[in-house]
Formats: sequence, C-alpha cells, structure tokens
Amino acid sequence: MPHPSLGGARYFVVFKDEFSSWTVVNIMNAKSEVLGNLKTLHALFKNQNGSSIKILRSDQGIVYVNAPTKEWNEKMDILHEMSAPYTAEQNGTSERSNRTIMESALSIMTFRIPSRQKSETPYQIFLSLKFWDPKHTFTFLT
Repeated sequence: MPHPSLGGARYFVVFKDEFSSWTVVNIMNAKSEVLGNLKTLHALFKNQNGSSIKILRSDQGIVYVNAPTKEWNEKMDILHEMSAPYTAEQNGTSERSNRTIMESALSIMTFRIPSRQKSETPYQIFLSLKFWDPKHTFTFLT
C-alpha cells in the first residue's frame, strides 16, 4: 500500500477461493507474515467445513517461494502452482481483486464516515449533497 494504515501496516495479502470466490484480506506489517496468515486460513477451512487447501496459486514472489513455506506446503499436501514471471495476465482474477481492494481502501480513506466535528462526509460537502432524512419519511401502513 502506498500509504500506511492507521495501525502502521503497509502490506496486505489476499486469499481467494476459486470455487466460491470467497475472499479473505489480511493486513500485515511485514511480508514475512504471509505464512502465518496462510496457516490461519488453513485452520479456518478445516474448522468450518472439514476441508483443506488443495492448491495454492501465486506469483513467484519471495513470500511464497521460500523454504518455510515450501516445507509447510509439503507437510499439508498443498500443491503450489506458480504463474510465469512477469505475467500478471495469468493471475487475472487476483490482479482484479487486488485493484478493487486498493481502490476501496483509498475510497474509504478519502470519503470517510462523518466525524463528530461535521455531520457530513467530505464527499457530501464537496458536492453539496443531502442524503435521506428521516423527517421526510411517510408511514404508509398505519
């Protein structure tokens, strides 16, 4: 992430189930936390539905191609498939997910919820927008 989070995190990892498109995003302070997050996700899969991760698809990043991760994948019988170097096209779904997450995070940082000082978001103030007001609501079923 180009800007650190409020907690100081600068990295995130996205795990996406290919079948259901269920996505998990973990915020990290260091890239070395990826294996720990992968282990946590594997435990969650086992606890929730009794299944385990069968295939891990990734780029050839150092966080996935290292001795501890390789050992753990072998221990858990996880097949690690890697895309060819410098070919983001092979990871199209992941690349789109990453972009959506980055754009959403920047949007949240820019157009935050109202604060105590102001009753409107910066977006509402900039465009002079007024959203739903409860006093303009009618009761139809009385």
